[in-house]
Amino acid sequence: MKYIAAQEEVVLSQRIEKILDKDGKTMLTFDVMGVTRVENGKITWNRDYFYKLPTAEWGGDAHS
Repeated sequence: MKYIAAQEEVVLSQRIEKILDKDGKTMLTFDVMGVTRVENGKITWNRDYFYKLPTAEWGGDAHS
């Protein structure tokens, strides 16, 4: 998790997801923005938005 923010019942998050090959080497790296709604302590709605960008553009290392 790189960043997380919340206002009322909505949570925004940014994270980096990796797809690994069978040897554990990184094949693809995606930046992901997530939007989650939490009501009464339960997730009621969630959406993830994937971006295939060099992570350096979002403040990270493209190989991390």
